[in-house]
Amino acid sequence: HFGLDRLRLASVAVDRQPLNLQHRVPRSTFFPTEKAVRIPQGVDLSLNQFNLSTPEMASLALSDQKLPIGDDFWQSLVSNDETGLLKEEDRALYRGVFNPHLSDRREEGERFTPPATSFGYPARLRGLLKAEGEVQQQRLEH
Repeated sequence: HFGLDRLRLASVAVDRQPLNLQHRVPRSTFFPTEKAVRIPQGVDLSLNQFNLSTPEMASLALSDQKLPIGDDFWQSLVSNDETGLLKEEDRALYRGVFNPHLSDRREEGERFTPPATSFGYPARLRGLLKAEGEVQQQRLEH
């Protein structure tokens, strides 16, 4: 005998009427409202902002510089001789972009392809490296 007769048990009231979901759950829970349907979501794949009615000539001036690929590229970054595959100014640029001691791109081995040398891309890289150098200098001064 545990003395349960001394405890008062709570009674549970049960509604015997069937549930009428139309009155208890709002319709908008299951179906999106008209406003929600009009809200754009995700990536806009519309090509309406491009004018493809007339062709335009692109600059096809390619750089005559041929960069080494794969392990030869990394070897040319660490070599200091002038007979290497890269000019000194290009070597400095690519050392700034791909630090030969820190870059994980080195793990690609012979599959590594250096950046393009056409369409002004190296000039943009030089501009970015210059801006990064200025930021690093500002950090040192503070």
